[in-house]
Amino acid sequence: MLKILFNWCQKKSVLKQISFLSSATLIGLNILVNPAIGDPFRQRNPIEIGEKTEAAFKAMFEEGDYKQAKDYLKVAESEEI
Repeated sequence: MLKILFNWCQKKSVLKQISFLSSATLIGLNILVNPAIGDPFRQRNPIEIGEKTEAAFKAMFEEGDYKQAKDYLKVAESEEI
């Protein structure tokens, strides 16, 4: 495989070689790093969230009401933790 890559590189300009090799490197790193990061939304051992935390999430992301979400989180910190 390296021989094929070496032969290909000899026929291409330096800019194309750099572009190809950097793209291949980024793709390779992406494939290796993504499984290492893990899924932030657990599929095993989920942690239950409280009613106020859920309300804050909905206010923030569904309704776009950031001020209400902040209020819910303040209550959640004192009651649910």
